[in-house]
Amino acid sequence: SLDHVRSCLEQESLRYHFDEENDAIVVGFVLDGEKTTFRDPEGKARIQVVIRVLERGEFVAVFTPYAWSIADSPHKAAVLETLVAIQTQYKMIRFDHDPDDGEVRPNVELPLEDADLAPKQLHRMIHGIIHCVQRYDGVIRHARETGEISWGLVREDDTPEGTPATDAARLE
Repeated sequence: SLDHVRSCLEQESLRYHFDEENDAIVVGFVLDGEKTTFRDPEGKARIQVVIRVLERGEFVAVFTPYAWSIADSPHKAAVLETLVAIQTQYKMIRFDHDPDDGEVRPNVELPLEDADLAPKQLHRMIHGIIHCVQRYDGVIRHARETGEISWGLVREDDTPEGTPATDAARLE
């Protein structure tokens, strides 16, 4: 249930917003702008993660809406090829593309069936999305703008162990 999700988030002292209209929980994370090229639509180094409980609690979905838009890109094929390649390299992460408005959103979906969602599972799902977006943003943006896929733009992890970087670091 969303109450259980709230409890999992509160265990990590994460602030969230309940979106009644979409029956979802929204969590925002500030990113280290020096360590990622990712920017939200307002140009800020932050990411929004949405959590939805579906199928009467038997399925949970975590995603970042409008992480990227390829609506006006003449290089959609290169972006989609990039996304498929990332999926083969990255556990759990999948990408949705809405051809009507160009939205591209990373997501992790977990069938729970009759099991409870463990806080560690939820945190791993959220962390996976944040890490993936930060790591591959440059590659995706470059493909969108130029049509070229450049794996040299992948951001490597360069935060020394034990260094608290951002809100997202707590999930690690």
